[in-house]
Amino acid sequence: MIKTCVIGLSKIGLIHCESLKKIHQTKLSYVFDKNLLLRNKIAKKYKCCTAKKFEDILKIEDIKLFIIASPTNTHEYYINKL
Repeated sequence: MIKTCVIGLSKIGLIHCESLKKIHQTKLSYVFDKNLLLRNKIAKKYKCCTAKKFEDILKIEDIKLFIIASPTNTHEYYINKL
């Protein structure tokens, strides 16, 4: 089972969440968005975890796949963190 995290929970992020739920070899373990209310709502919907800071998710070593679905101008920031 590949544990995953989706970063950015607008339209494309939600499409990725739905897709990951359908792939039997993956588990949507974490979601992250800078919007607190949105990330909590989506984490509850998909029965997964979230965190106050993206750096906290990076400390979880068993997440093997990160999908960056945030706005394009933030991709470099998240890639550099990974």
